Formats: sequence, C-alpha cells, structure tokens
Amino acid sequence: MNIISFSTGFIIGLFTYHLCKMVVNKHKILIRRKEILKQFNHLIENIKLGKSKFKTRIKNTVLIETSLDDYGQVMLVFLLDRNEISIIKDDKCILSSTENLDASKLLETVSTINKHHGKFINDVVDVMGVKVSRLDLEKNIKQHYKQLNQNIKIDIIDSTQKELDIDQILDKINLTGLDSLTQEELNFLNKFKP
Repeated sequence: MNIISFSTGFIIGLFTYHLCKMVVNKHKILIRRKEILKQFNHLIENIKLGKSKFKTRIKNTVLIETSLDDYGQVMLVFLLDRNEISIIKDDKCILSSTENLDASKLLETVSTINKHHGKFINDVVDVMGVKVSRLDLEKNIKQHYKQLNQNIKIDIIDSTQKELDIDQILDKINLTGLDSLTQEELNFLNKFKP
C-alpha cells in the first residue's frame, strides 16, 4: 500500500512539476513576445518620424540606424531576400523578427522601411557582382581619393613636352658636365631627389 501511495504521489508530483514548468515557459514566451512587439512598434514609429538613418546596403543586407528608448542607439539589419529584421546593439542581436513576431507586424515594419528608405535601398550599383549602396560607395571613394591625393603627388605631363630619359641625361653629364644641362633637364633630375 505504501509503495502504491508513494508511486502515485511521485507521478502526481512529477506531473505538477512539468505543468508548472510549462506555465512558466509560456509566461516567459508571452513576456518576450510583448517586448518584441513593443520594440518593433517603437521602431516603426521612429522610421515614420524620420528618426532613423539609412547607413548602407551590401548585397541583400540593409543597415539602418535608429534609437530605442530601452536600448539606446541600435542598428537595424534588414535581410531583403528573407524579409527578416534583427536589431543589433553592441554587436549582439537583441531582437529578431524570427522570434515570435506576428507576421502582420513584420509586414508593417518591412512596408514602413521600404516607404521611408526604399529610395536609398534601391539606389545600388553592381561592383563585381555585388550590389552596394551608391551613396556609401561614392562617399568611400571620395574619402579614399582625398587620402590618396594627400599621400601621393601626381604630376601631369604635357603631351607636347619632349620626353626626357634619365640615362640620356646621365650620359650627357658624363660627357659634357653638369653645367651643360638645360633648366628642363635639371628640373627633371630634381624630381628624383629623396
């Protein structure tokens, strides 16, 4: 009799434990779903109010910067080919549309992004088979060009100017001396000074 009572009590206890665990897990899922919904609503509002900034597009990945009250400055990562959205803070994914987000809310978010940032998202150039944002590419090229210009002095040679040869000038110095060089030849040699 004691074994039957013990076994029954054990089974009821085990059942109660699993039931409580299921209730707690469902509660955590509901809380997480509310948190995701709240943040995506805030995200949609920020985009509509112009409180977001298109950063770049590389292939099918779009980056948009915004701020959320609960997280501060965040990066929205929108995967065009999958219609997935993740919110990144300090290189960590804090929220994702694949995590209990209602399909209609995802559709609303994607629609809002396309409405307000579609011009930039679709303004791409193909660089060696990779679609990249035209704005970002132009900005980077201008920056690199300015740095290149600061580091390298480019001399433009007039096509009417006669071409000088270092070997011929050195031979002339050997034969007739340094004083025999023209001003043009001296200027040419000065370019090679360290």
